[in-house]
Amino acid sequence: MKKQIIDIIKGIIIGVGNIAPGLSGGVFAVSLNVYDRLIFILNNIFKKPIKTIKDSWGLIGGIGLGILIGFYVIIELIILFPLPTMMLFVGFIIGSIPSIYDNIKDKKKSFIDYLAFIVMIAVIVILPFIGGTTHKIENNAGDIIILIIVGVIIAATLIIPGLSGSMVLMVLGFYQNILTIIKDFINACLTLDISLALSYLVFLVPLAVGTVFGMISLSKLITRLFKTHYTTIYSAILGLVISSPFSIIYTMLDSSDPDNIYFENLQENLVLNIIIGVATLVIGAILSMHMAELEKKKKAINE
Repeated sequence: MKKQIIDIIKGIIIGVGNIAPGLSGGVFAVSLNVYDRLIFILNNIFKKPIKTIKDSWGLIGGIGLGILIGFYVIIELIILFPLPTMMLFVGFIIGSIPSIYDNIKDKKKSFIDYLAFIVMIAVIVILPFIGGTTHKIENNAGDIIILIIVGVIIAATLIIPGLSGSMVLMVLGFYQNILTIIKDFINACLTLDISLALSYLVFLVPLAVGTVFGMISLSKLITRLFKTHYTTIYSAILGLVISSPFSIIYTMLDSSDPDNIYFENLQENLVLNIIIGVATLVIGAILSMHMAELEKKKKAINE
């Protein structure tokens, strides 16, 4: 039962990372040492659904719960207390870097490995500077196809550590509309407004189809790449993880973005926010390193 509780906590953190702007669920999956398990779950959920859910219900349920918490709690916390909240997540990421590096520390590295590391850093650093215009989503054949494609893109950002799904959707101009549709659908379900909930399915079904298809196909690809190019893939992941705090902080500080919901509150009590932010960063780093240490001990016992 203790293992399942830990899985639920880890799943919640990953779920929150999939929703909040600038964060990456994939980074937290790597940081919390469950990335390989998530890929395994995606590869087996349709082959052996009962066994997969039985073995991993805590992690799967935690991710779902984390997404709900992300919608209704974390985004509000980030709006009200942007620096302390975001620095907590930055701390989680920073604290995980040593354990991620341990995966390739003793491996012989080639030019391609170093190139993958540098390219992934460049991708994450450049991405926040790319602006996007908001696209209105309507009920027509063209937008339905676009939603399927957006679903595949969401799947890629969920699986590839360091890529913030929310940031990519912002660049493409779909973040605000999709967030509103999902929140309105959840609210309609919670208030038992069945007709309103059903009206949103015309948008959510193609989005879900694209996401599920993308996650299954991409997880198979990544599994294959891990077997054939382990050091290169982990070098790329390390580059994504190391650079992701930059995108988180830039997203929060970008005063030129009219849709930036954090910047105004960030300026209030700035000195106090910085002090608390440093404290939450340290707390996040310590918690992350502690979880990594527990994971090492568990692996040592199993071996």
